[in-house]
Amino acid sequence: MKKIVILFLLLTACSQAKKENGTPFSVFNVTEDEWGVYEGRITNKDGKVDNYELSLKQASVGVDSYFKLNIFRNNYSLVVYGLGNQGNYSVSYGLPNHEQGLTINCHIESIKDKVITKEDGKKINILGYEGLDNLYFKTEGTEKLILTNSSFRSEPNTDNVLHKRSNLFTAEGYVTADSVTSEFFERNTMEKWNLSKLMAYDSIKGMYQKLATESNEGVYLKALAYSILDSDSTGQSRKLLVIKSILKMEKSSRFNRIE
Repeated sequence: MKKIVILFLLLTACSQAKKENGTPFSVFNVTEDEWGVYEGRITNKDGKVDNYELSLKQASVGVDSYFKLNIFRNNYSLVVYGLGNQGNYSVSYGLPNHEQGLTINCHIESIKDKVITKEDGKKINILGYEGLDNLYFKTEGTEKLILTNSSFRSEPNTDNVLHKRSNLFTAEGYVTADSVTSEFFERNTMEKWNLSKLMAYDSIKGMYQKLATESNEGVYLKALAYSILDSDSTGQSRKLLVIKSILKMEKSSRFNRIE
């Protein structure tokens, strides 16, 4: 009996220590073994726009944690950096409106314009990248990271925002991406989504213009996707579908296929 009591006390102490040492950042609603992933478009100081994929792993309050960062341009992974493809980031508190500041401790080397030849012989033109030291973001609610300067102040009217995304999933259905409508009807769940203009949206719109021959025509699309929450012009939160990469896109008949 005494041994059982001692074992119970030890387990209780360990549980309390875990709770005290494992307090997560309020903005990162992930478990200890998970990464919160944020994606969006950033206009760099050289004026070029890239797709950023920033993964953040939580830690105890006041302790640096880890990040992973990919920068994509022309559907090619341009930069992966950090120690072992990851590095440290830290969180600053006390910003207005209960916001938090993030310092991503990184160093990005400048890259000159170059041409990459893939295994299939296809050539890809990669635009250069102007290097920088460290990235700074501030939180907006629990769903957004806004790029700032080192004082955690963002430029007015900036679109340099990363959105917290869901897990990736395969979406299959019919897309409409004309000058008026940008929607996706998922045929398995029978759910209609508004499309975000992030990631592969420009490619989808270009392919749609080649494939669609009628107004509001639905074109078949199978893609790797995720969802985000964003605000519309009235400030209301809405769920949007982001197409990360196209797996197959074709006219709804078996003809005129583009893959």
